Amino acid sequence: MKSKFIIKDKVVFEKLYNQYYKALVGFAYSYINDQNAGEDIVQDVFYSLWNQKREYSDESTFKVYLYKATRNRCINYIRHQQVKDEYSKEQIKLMETEENLLKRIMTEEVYRILYNFINDLSDKRKEVILLSLKGYSNAEIAEDLNISLDTVKTHKKKVYNILREKMKNHAFLLYILLGI
Repeated sequence: MKSKFIIKDKVVFEKLYNQYYKALVGFAYSYINDQNAGEDIVQDVFYSLWNQKREYSDESTFKVYLYKATRNRCINYIRHQQVKDEYSKEQIKLMETEENLLKRIMTEEVYRILYNFINDLSDKRKEVILLSLKGYSNAEIAEDLNISLDTVKTHKKKVYNILREKMKNHAFLLYILLGI
């Protein structure tokens, strides 16, 4: 009966790593044409190998596993790159449209102006409105800032009135942005 090929300890693992690493990186490179990605893929194969602690019927079976695992990870890498490339192409198309450019500029300008006004508020009001903009409920804000629920509501009401008054001079940006 043939003896099983088992990676039991660190010494055996390191020996196998040193023996196959460069060949597997070259193998990965032949698929993906990227040295750094190939190294990452092979390291991932060995990482999985160490964590699995599998038995192999012999060293040939082990080698087949290494090469197939490397190939499969290369295929996954290529698929992932294709998805990223498609996403990038779509983003470039969006970025190239003049309408999108203007909309993004106006959106950022509205946020910049709004946050400038918020920064001019008193500390407590600023804390309340920033937490509110992050999606916190009035009760959560009251608890976080150790103030009453009525105080939170009062601060928010006053801040909204202040912002409404200050933003009215910049209403044209909002109208353009919203397409009104």
